[in-house]
Amino acid sequence: MSRRSEGGTGLSLLKDFILEKRGYLYFSSGDGCVRIGNDRRFLSGSMAFNLPGVQMEFGFPEKR
Repeated sequence: MSRRSEGGTGLSLLKDFILEKRGYLYFSSGDGCVRIGNDRRFLSGSMAFNLPGVQMEFGFPEKR
């Protein structure tokens, strides 16, 4: 069995890129959710329903 570290940086790079562009990330799983906003604040909460797996949404501000 190997204990070499492989991968694991993709989500961190995605988060940094999205926050650099003043966007947001939103994750939900089970009955909980986390939002990472462009102000780099982490907000968590609960939902009234239970979702299977992990859902992820991200967005960017519109250029005007």
